[in-house]
Amino acid sequence: MASEFENADVFVFPSIRDTSGAVVLEAMASGLPIVCLDQQGAKIMVADDCGIRIKPTTLPHTIQGIADAILRLSSSRQLRETQGHKARERILSEFTWEKKSGQMAKDYRTLIEGTQRAIH
Repeated sequence: MASEFENADVFVFPSIRDTSGAVVLEAMASGLPIVCLDQQGAKIMVADDCGIRIKPTTLPHTIQGIADAILRLSSSRQLRETQGHKARERILSEFTWEKKSGQMAKDYRTLIEGTQRAIH
């Protein structure tokens, strides 16, 4: 995928069933702006400044929203570059293994403390 990302200007992720979409993170790490649906994992991963999220409603409305987003990004190199840069920054600040392991450790501590309180 790395070579595909290098040749792309935008990454479009129209999935309605993929709950996490790790490929979105890969595209963001490659500095691509994202067009995705405003739901599930993509909703959390893609902030307003690093892509365009489309509210899924009716099929025609959703398709039109995706098309409009692609046209908006394709017509503005500055917007693509700005959102792509922000996407990469977001990956480096929010989605590193260090950040993930720290959050998991915090979650486990919370669970353990809760269990210990329940036992005592």
